[in-house]
Amino acid sequence: MVFVTKTGFWFLLTVVLIGVLFIGTAKDDAWFAFPAIDDIIPSNIDTNYSAQVFFCPEDNCADQLISHIDMAEDEIVIAIYSFTLDGIADALLRAKERGVLIRVVFDNQQAANQYSEDEKLLDAGIPIVIKSGSGYMHNKFIVIDRKKVLTGSFNYSSNADTKNDENLILIISEELAEKYFSEFEELWQEASE
Repeated sequence: MVFVTKTGFWFLLTVVLIGVLFIGTAKDDAWFAFPAIDDIIPSNIDTNYSAQVFFCPEDNCADQLISHIDMAEDEIVIAIYSFTLDGIADALLRAKERGVLIRVVFDNQQAANQYSEDEKLLDAGIPIVIKSGSGYMHNKFIVIDRKKVLTGSFNYSSNADTKNDENLILIISEELAEKYFSEFEELWQEASE
């Protein structure tokens, strides 16, 4: 144990208080000044976005996703691990009928599932690729009109929507959507080779 004398305690407390007061009043040009908050936060962080989170099964994640697909105007890209939910596939077919361009990357093992929606989409003329290679294509995201991203643990399956504890996050940000879109393009190219 370390024992501090009464005099030592008061001396230490005085030094700490003077230090706090002195540092607290320091100017930016002093060698001991704290950096401004703008210098700490990187300038490449997007602070212009809105987000909303949904939890399955209580928030009906599939319905949330379908409603955003139904609002799509120009383009939808999807990278999805497991996709067996008819309602989401039907929403994509409706979007295609409206003239929305759609592309989907599937995981190869999940696409082999007899209930996977890959063949339904392909038969409807929606371009798909199946990504194989080492590891799973475990992404679960959709980019809508390069403005919205819906991502999270939510797979497009009945179990994910009605039984599992899952999450779906809606992010509205052109900057973040562009990053997800770039990742989609990489996956698309890799799966197309």
